[in-house]
Amino acid sequence: MALNLIQLNAEQETKVFGLVAGRAGVGKTTQATTFPRDKTLIISLEKGLLSIKGSGFAAVEITSYDQLIDILENEVTSNKWIEYVFIDSLSEIYDLINREIREKFTSKQNFAKFEERQDKLFYAIRIAKQLPITCFFVCHTKDDKVGVVSEENLAFDGKLPEDLKKQFDLIINMRSMEDENGKKQRVFVTSPDISPVAKIRKSPWLDIQVKDIEDPNLFKLTKKLMGENS
Repeated sequence: MALNLIQLNAEQETKVFGLVAGRAGVGKTTQATTFPRDKTLIISLEKGLLSIKGSGFAAVEITSYDQLIDILENEVTSNKWIEYVFIDSLSEIYDLINREIREKFTSKQNFAKFEERQDKLFYAIRIAKQLPITCFFVCHTKDDKVGVVSEENLAFDGKLPEDLKKQFDLIINMRSMEDENGKKQRVFVTSPDISPVAKIRKSPWLDIQVKDIEDPNLFKLTKKLMGENS
């Protein structure tokens, strides 16, 4: 049988699939407006767009899980102008799923409820990951106690934060940090050595240099990850 060989040459990335995680009010939603206005779709739960009202960006407010899946499976790919999708937020999608399935299970079916809730959440993530375009989710974080130390982590319980991290190629921890002069500034942390939330996975053969701490501009960082930082 003849082998159908492909040459794995180092070329530019064609898309980025990532998660922007940070505490409430740090400016995660506003990062959607760093992308080109005429090429970006923002998907948000109801009343989640207040911080970017008046920006002129195209947005859709979802009220059900099925509506989200329909948009990801059908609408995004059929509208060719969409090159970037920004979904706000993973935390609220999880809460929406929970509300929708609450009446489906009895108090004795907690495990079945957990399984369905997680399956639905991960299905939405997989559909978004399969899109042929750049897609970012937003997610809230919280402080978890690790011994006597508090660490910032994704705002979910149990093993879910670690399971979720495996689904994304890139996780940016957006946070406020002090500069050398003691002045507070917002930054992107990409290194897990600095933040346990952060994660970056890229080919060692691609000449892409991402700093541990980047300026908080998601579009510029996306272009850098796609090898277009010229």
